[in-house]
Amino acid sequence: MTIESTGTLSEAEHIELWEREQTIERGLQAFYEVGEALLAIREKRLYRESHTTWNQYLRERWDMGKSQAFYLIQSAETYRAIEDHSSTIVELGSSPILPTTENQARELTPLPPDERPQAWREAVEKAGGQPTAEDVKSVVRERKAPSATTRVTGDLKELISNMQKSTIISGLESVYDEWSRHRELIEQLPDDDVTHFLDNLRKGRTALSRLITLVEGERK
Repeated sequence: MTIESTGTLSEAEHIELWEREQTIERGLQAFYEVGEALLAIREKRLYRESHTTWNQYLRERWDMGKSQAFYLIQSAETYRAIEDHSSTIVELGSSPILPTTENQARELTPLPPDERPQAWREAVEKAGGQPTAEDVKSVVRERKAPSATTRVTGDLKELISNMQKSTIISGLESVYDEWSRHRELIEQLPDDDVTHFLDNLRKGRTALSRLITLVEGERK
């Protein structure tokens, strides 16, 4: 929708502004109605005749900060999303259980919009009725927490990355190159030193062999 840049409101806009502000004045009780009213005023710039900016309008007309208005708008959008997804609504008697406070709806906002209705349903079911904001927060936290599989996969990827960056493999290659170039010097080393070095190489070879077998087996 294109909004004229002039500060003058049309008659229809004056009526809409009055209706929207009446909604806000009725209470900041029905938070979703207030959020929707604020959204309409902001999007259509219905404040432009009396105030230069949205922030100025909020501050001078409602003694409200931009953050509070933002949360009210987000919570209203979340409420309507839950209401629109009737399949996710749990009923108590014949009445659907919907958020009754901004805090309840706000706790859902960290989730993608399409996940919020189902998360609300989970919170209602776990609470056995109207959940508190803390109940909702708990459900959201569980949904956002990585699964055990995700954590393990991440750990393995990090391990593989570290191994690939490790100096162990490049170090072994360097040792091989040095010994290949100076094979005649091996005969001059004390037997104990050579034996000890070979023992360590065999331990490393065994560990690498077991790791290769493990990885190859899991890939089959």
